[in-house]
This record gives sequence, C-alpha cells and structure tokens, in this order.
Amino acid sequence: MEVMTKQVSRSNLLSLNYPNLNPSINLLTDFFGQDHPNHRQIEIRNPHNEHPVSDKVRRSARKASVLFLLLKQPPTQDNACGLSFILTRRSETIRFGGHLCLPGGTQDKEDDSSITTALRETHEEIGLEPSDVEVLGTLGKYYSQAGFCITPVFGFANHPVEFVAQTSEVAAIHEIPIEMIFRADSYTTKTAGQNSYYHFNYQDLTVGGPTASLLIGFYESLLQYTQRCRESLTDPL
Repeated sequence: MEVMTKQVSRSNLLSLNYPNLNPSINLLTDFFGQDHPNHRQIEIRNPHNEHPVSDKVRRSARKASVLFLLLKQPPTQDNACGLSFILTRRSETIRFGGHLCLPGGTQDKEDDSSITTALRETHEEIGLEPSDVEVLGTLGKYYSQAGFCITPVFGFANHPVEFVAQTSEVAAIHEIPIEMIFRADSYTTKTAGQNSYYHFNYQDLTVGGPTASLLIGFYESLLQYTQRCRESLTDPL
C-alpha cells in the first residue's frame, strides 16, 4: 500500500516529518462521508521498526474493534477545533495492565459487525450508551503482534458526557484534544535492542504499541485526503 502522496515521501516515515493538520468537524464528516471503500479495506501499516507480523499470526488473528470517540464541545484556547478523543488506562490486574488505549475489545459471536463490537465494548468499559454515538465509519484494519486484527471505528458524541468506568477493566479515563493527533511533534521514538517504536505524547501521558499505530494511521489517512483535495482543486480541466 502506498502510504503517502508525493508531498510526504516514504523517506520521512522514520522521523514522522509530516505537516501539521487542523482538524474540524466538517473535515472529518467529509472524510468519512466519501464513497471510498478504502476506508474499510486498507491495512493500516505498522510504523514501528520491528519484525512484521507473521503470516501464521495473521491467519489466526482474533477480530477486535476500538472506538475513536470524538467529543464535540465549544472551542477553547487549548482546543481550537472543539473536538477531543478518549483514551483509557487499563487496570493493572488485566492483560496489558497500565497501558493507555482506545476503548474496545474482541468481537463476540453475537456481534454482527465491527461497529457493534466497538460500541458494546465501550459501553461495558466506560458506560457510554451506543445510542449516544453518531457513527462516522471505520478505517481499515491493523494486525498486532499480540494476535489481533483491529478495526478502528469513529464516532461523534456531544460533550459533556458522564462516563462510568468499569474498574475491573479501566483505571482512568483521559480526554485529549484531537488536534494533538495531527501534530508531528506529538510523536517520539524509543529504541529497544534493534527495534524502535513510536510513542504518542500528551502532557504526562505516553501511548505506545498498536494504539500509537492507529493514531499515526489516522494522521496519515487524513493527510492523504487533504492532499487529494488540494490536488483536485489545482488539476486543469
């Protein structure tokens, strides 16, 4: 899959040397409103410098979904576009305890779609009613080293929202301005042996692993879209 158009070359991926974006409700609505099957079919790349997920892991990967919950609220000096998103910190007593991640989990046999899974898991984890989410759509799939095929689901909700954390799964709930996803300086790399890994940073929060990959994938996809829009305006008739 070609990750970037010519304005952002593949050689820049290691440093994530991308231009900043200014997200808005209209931009995101237009982006997900396209009749664009690639939203559902793309494989979100693994940006980390590590061994690729093996074919064996891919074949046996369990389906999972996460929710990019985008909260609408009046713009402020610290949040010019009036959108934020939610991360949860996993309880220490469960797998990947202490990690920051998007709400979500594995697909149950009763779930009829990735969207159903994301909404159900979010309700179980932080008490948000599925009916309170205006679903925008999905954005591809991501294969993790831990053996999951993750579909990110995107949806709006109106702020304020009263969350109720399921303490057996969620230790804390964090709200972050969405514009931080689209700033290259939000991302740093850390080295472990011969591998290096991206991390998303906001204040005292550090996000790694598949969640960092999904944030970068969202950044890249929206950047591609804005570049295509600019190119379509400059193409001769």
